[in-house]
Amino acid sequence: MIYIAILTSIIIPTLTILKKTLTIAAAVFAGLLILFSFVFGGYYCGFLLLFSYAIIVIVDKINKSSISDIAENINKKTGARDLVQVIANGLPALVSVILFYFTKNNVFVFCYSVGITESLCDSVASDIGILSKSTPVNICTFKPIQKGMSGGISFLGTVSSFLASLIGGTLFYIVYNNCLYALLIVIVSFFGCIIDSFLGATVQLKNICIVCNKLTEKDVHCGTKTSYYRGIKIINNCAVNFISNLISVILMYIICF
Repeated sequence: MIYIAILTSIIIPTLTILKKTLTIAAAVFAGLLILFSFVFGGYYCGFLLLFSYAIIVIVDKINKSSISDIAENINKKTGARDLVQVIANGLPALVSVILFYFTKNNVFVFCYSVGITESLCDSVASDIGILSKSTPVNICTFKPIQKGMSGGISFLGTVSSFLASLIGGTLFYIVYNNCLYALLIVIVSFFGCIIDSFLGATVQLKNICIVCNKLTEKDVHCGTKTSYYRGIKIINNCAVNFISNLISVILMYIICF
């Protein structure tokens, strides 16, 4: 197993750098997460992570051309994912698998599963949901919201997120043959994605362009500095991703412990 861990932790991050999907620093962290997942968590943790990576890459390839304009107009960070983005989605899982190694407490395997699966749910919901032909609605008010804006949900995105949670739960069931914990992984992961949307709609920073009057996360839009609109200024999309992922992992720990 150590050879698989070393090879995958080198090859996959290298490919992400060459394909410009991750920055060098982000790829290094991803490599460490792969390595620790295999070495500390075993085959299940390692392959769950790799399978999640594969789905995210496939989905990204499918919709890259379709969402590029939307992402450029709204998202503060576009292009290759940086270290902060990868840490926000992977740190709770990394801590969980390390704790499992030193404590041998299976609860931390469940927490790891939720951490990885919730990140998958969130990524799939965002990337596929944005392809929906219907106008998304604010998760709190159910009023129409600008496509691609944090806090918006659509039927397509919600279904995609739930299917992603089923993937995580199914993989767990195949390996451990435990229906109860597989179901918990599905429920908590999907719930974490809902929390992500709720935080995006309520506390995440949003600016407004004084030229085109559109909401955005960017500091500069239409060549002009944007104006603060609402939300907490230090809570950006990465912070929301981290908080929702951490809440999911902690919730799983509380339920199982």
